[in-house]
Amino acid sequence: MRRLCALACACLMVAGCAGRDPIPVSAYMPNDAGLTCPEIDAEIVGNNSGLKARVNESIDTRDKNIVVGAAAILLFLPAALAMDLKGAASTEATALEARNRTLTMLGAKQRCRTTHAMTVAEAEAEREASIQSAEASQPTDVPGVRTPTDQRLHPAPTATQMSAVPAGVDRAQLQTLMDRFLRGEITKAEYDRLRAG
Repeated sequence: MRRLCALACACLMVAGCAGRDPIPVSAYMPNDAGLTCPEIDAEIVGNNSGLKARVNESIDTRDKNIVVGAAAILLFLPAALAMDLKGAASTEATALEARNRTLTMLGAKQRCRTTHAMTVAEAEAEREASIQSAEASQPTDVPGVRTPTDQRLHPAPTATQMSAVPAGVDRAQLQTLMDRFLRGEITKAEYDRLRAG
C-alpha cells in the first residue's frame, strides 16, 4: 500500500512539471488612458508578433501531446505524464487577443491609424497559409536511390526535338531508340548520339 501511495505521489509530481504555467497579459492596463497613437500602434505590433508565436507554440504542443498520448496508449502508459495539459500558450494567445481589442478601441476613440490587431483565428490561418506555401515551393521529386539510367536524371526529349527527324533516319528506328531511352536502357547523351547517326 505504501509503495502504491509513493508511486501515485511521484506520478502527480512529475505530471505537475509537464508544461509551463501561463502568464497572460491583462486586457486593461492602468496607463491605457495616457497612451498616444504611436504607443498604441507599437503595442499592437508587438502583441501581433507575440500572438503568432503563442499560436505556433500552442499548435506544436497539441501535436506533441497527440504523439505522446498515442505512445502512452500503445507502448508505455506512464508516458502520458509527459503531456502538457496546462495550455499556457493558448491562454496567453487569448489574452493577447483581448488586449488587442482594448487597444483597437482606444485607438478608435483617439482616431488613431493603427496596425490591424490580429485574432487567434487569423494567426492560425496565417500559419496554415505559410505551411502550404512552403509545401508548394518544395520540389515534387520522388525520393530514392538514383541510378545512371534513372529517368529523373535524364529528362525526356521535347516534342520539337522529337519532330525534327534527321535526314536518312527511319521513323521506326527512331521510335525504337526513344523506347530504349524511356525504359532507361540508354542515357540522353547516347540517345542524342545514336539519333544524330
